[in-house]
Amino acid sequence: MIGLLAACNDKAGSRSHKGKAVNVHVATVKRQGLTEQQLVTGSIEAFSTVRIHNQESGRIKSLPFYPGDKVEKGQLIAVLDDAILIREFEKARAQHRQAKLDLKRLKRLIPRKLASEEQLARAQTQVEEAGAEENLVKTRLSYSKINAPMTGIITERLQETGDVVPLHSHILTLADVSRLKITLSLSELSISQLKENMAVAIRVDALGDEKFNGKILRIHPTIDNISRQGTIEIIFDNIPQGALPGQLCRIEINTTTAPRLVVPIAAIRNDSIGEYVFRINQENKTEIVRINTGIQINNWVEILSGLKLDEKVVTKGFQSLAKNKKVNIISDKAEKSKKSVTKK
Repeated sequence: MIGLLAACNDKAGSRSHKGKAVNVHVATVKRQGLTEQQLVTGSIEAFSTVRIHNQESGRIKSLPFYPGDKVEKGQLIAVLDDAILIREFEKARAQHRQAKLDLKRLKRLIPRKLASEEQLARAQTQVEEAGAEENLVKTRLSYSKINAPMTGIITERLQETGDVVPLHSHILTLADVSRLKITLSLSELSISQLKENMAVAIRVDALGDEKFNGKILRIHPTIDNISRQGTIEIIFDNIPQGALPGQLCRIEINTTTAPRLVVPIAAIRNDSIGEYVFRINQENKTEIVRINTGIQINNWVEILSGLKLDEKVVTKGFQSLAKNKKVNIISDKAEKSKKSVTKK
């Protein structure tokens, strides 16, 4: 009899243990944007850079500036030997003057029928051609003197005084360093959430740990169809002392995606079939639900299919969990209170 009672008690205890609820933590399926802080590296660049080329071939007569020199807009920065062009201009000007005299003479002969209308028309054309030739040579002559197209710093000097340079040779490089920019490539997901004038933080490695304020100046309108990357340009609010083109910098950008259906990544389980979660039904029992996930940012993952808004999924307490298991939902507040009592 005693053995029978013991056996009955063992079976009852087994059934009692099997039916015991499992303590779990849960999260609610939400629709929200995912916020991410990106740290992107880039290099400081001059706001604009101009390569100075010659539009006339010839010998360089004067090249007074060197890398590091500042020049003002319109300042003379290079002179080519113009002796031949001056002679050509004088010749073109003389031919133009002669064409005008010939036309004037014919106009005096027309009333006396000593010249035809055809001769007069030809003379007028010759005046126009000679005038155009004179202007052409005058323009070429102006190209022998090269003026700075903007205020900036000379960064390259690729020729020397006395060099004979062919047409369109690269002579100098001029950079505008009154403003500095950083050009970055970002994923299409991030770029879609950015706006011009959005604030960013910039740290220049050469200048220590200090962060400088900046903003997005420009967002390029196209995305590369292979890399799925787009381009943005960032400028400093105020240029830091010691900042130079070419220096490495790190930019912090906070982006938030469009609202998506998300759950904490801690809720996602995997097996040989794929991804799943433990969903809690109205009876506080578990259901295994197969899901498809999308992008993951920080501790959140996008749910593409399998779950609906406001459903609850298990995020902690999987050790004794199985399908159709009764659960006891533990709140974070209760857990913290329990730990506090244990410490005391």
